[in-house]
Amino acid sequence: MDALEHLVDPHRYEERATSRAIDRRSGRRFDRLAFALRAVRLLQLPRTRVAVFPSNRLTVHAGREWGPVSELRWARVGIPADATARSIVLALTEIATTETATHALTAALAAADHAERAN
Repeated sequence: MDALEHLVDPHRYEERATSRAIDRRSGRRFDRLAFALRAVRLLQLPRTRVAVFPSNRLTVHAGREWGPVSELRWARVGIPADATARSIVLALTEIATTETATHALTAALAAADHAERAN
């Protein structure tokens, strides 16, 4: 028996979340899920199906759809109740492709600034 074996439970797996630069907290009150869906529309993510859901932390998972059309993609975005609008937009840019227009990102960031100032 290894000296450290008694300290580790082999039946438990825990993923440690790493803080990213886009993770920000805000006390402002606004509908973050509705804002995230609006930002998805503004970013015009081509051939990407996006699911937005409430979460304890800001998470982004993306991948390619299985099937005959290889360009189709999916993404799941977890939105915490205290995320800033700007951090939501920046998280969504992780799933954006090079086809996403720069002006769409500018519009989404402007919407984020407006959402933060609205309350």
